[in-house]
Amino acid sequence: MRETTHYKYDVFISYTREDEDWAEKLNQSLKEKKLEVFMDRHRLQAGTKWESNLLESIDNSNHMIILWSNHTRDSDWVRREMARFERRIDTPEDDSKMLFLLLEGQNNAYTSIQMVTQLRDAGVYDLGVKMIDANLWRDTLQVIMQAIRSGDRFISIPVLILTTTRDRLDQLDTSRKSPYSSMTLDNLLTEIRIDSKQDLIEFYGDERNHWRPFCGSDDVQTLLDRIQTKINQQASNVEFRWEPIGEDFWSNDMDVARNEAKKLLKDLSLIIIDPIALFDPEIRERLKDLLPNCFENEHGLVIALMPFALPAPFFHMRDVIKNMARLIYDRVYELPLQSSSPYAHFDINVADEADLNHVLVRACRSKIGIPASSSSASRYLGMWGN
Repeated sequence: MRETTHYKYDVFISYTREDEDWAEKLNQSLKEKKLEVFMDRHRLQAGTKWESNLLESIDNSNHMIILWSNHTRDSDWVRREMARFERRIDTPEDDSKMLFLLLEGQNNAYTSIQMVTQLRDAGVYDLGVKMIDANLWRDTLQVIMQAIRSGDRFISIPVLILTTTRDRLDQLDTSRKSPYSSMTLDNLLTEIRIDSKQDLIEFYGDERNHWRPFCGSDDVQTLLDRIQTKINQQASNVEFRWEPIGEDFWSNDMDVARNEAKKLLKDLSLIIIDPIALFDPEIRERLKDLLPNCFENEHGLVIALMPFALPAPFFHMRDVIKNMARLIYDRVYELPLQSSSPYAHFDINVADEADLNHVLVRACRSKIGIPASSSSASRYLGMWGN
């Protein structure tokens, strides 16, 4: 929750009519992040003096995002909006930000301003907004959110996703035994009823956070983002966000990688392990050489997400509990963030999103939702439960 509260809008979107579809997608995505957004198509009322209202809205917006294309470059009105915003933020005490979301081209006049380049670099503008890859859009939005939230009051929770990528998995010899197990990956896939390596690869992507646990439709980053939003909706005084452990963790320079791993020694941290990825020698190396100290962090959470879907009877039985014994179900799966219930020490295997939600809410609640003076919290809750 921001300490600066005098702005009516969190974000002003500046765009040309030719890029309205892109602006609309950005508008909806930011609203899903609980931001107040000004986009003139929605805010200006018929019959009002639109020009004065628009300029006033710029003054009442904390940040401005400019959708940059060749159409924007030729727009006198967008330049006027930018100039108005620049005049307002040209003071040392103003922490408002101007960001350029590049759809195409480059704005050479504003090289000192943050550029969000993922869409431009991927060359998706000519394909149209409806054809954009969901992962690409999600990653772009994450960069925007990190930029405009950097001045907010929040708790940062480092998170490492210890998994592999589609390319590495494709190159892995699944018939070769690991030195740490008599089982090959082929043997394991048979046991968990995945027919072949090609069927497995379907659940991996170009980036590690594109891995889809539980054989589901959502990747692990989407699951984490959804839970982050849910927890922040309950938190009373402060927001939190995941702080991804960066690519330096995978550097060939082990000193660089070790320095990145030290972030997991912070008060609150999360390591997510993909059991399939343990067959990747790189994963085992990082696990052995970089993470032992992190596992000694008494406030860290280490969880393994299952790479397979649970059988239907499991969900049928969970629905029976949910529908016929709601009190029990809520104590396991819907823990209130600010409650000090003794049920917080319950634990379950992380086998799907509901389980993941339970574990992470329980982990975050003592840090975010429960006052430090609560004696019942200290009695029942270690940072990660008992």
